[in-house]
Amino acid sequence: MEVWIMLIDWATDNASDVSITIYENESLAKDAFEKTVQEEISECWSSCFTGEIIDNSYSFEKDDTFFEIYEYGNYMLNHTRIFLEKKLVRTTI
Repeated sequence: MEVWIMLIDWATDNASDVSITIYENESLAKDAFEKTVQEEISECWSSCFTGEIIDNSYSFEKDDTFFEIYEYGNYMLNHTRIFLEKKLVRTTI
């Protein structure tokens, strides 16, 4: 059986956390990934963008299964990383 895992790792000046959500199929996982990335950008990182251009003091990377943004020189205090990974779960009966 295959499952999709979405991991969210983030930090701000005074807090940090990691969360993991498991999805039963790729479609659900990718929909949740895109929604989460858009929420993260609009709620936490929108001030780093001018239109679709990122400020040069930040690193930004995104593809279909990976998103990362952080402030150069300050990764430990200000970053968000979200990724999807397909995993095989072995089951026995």
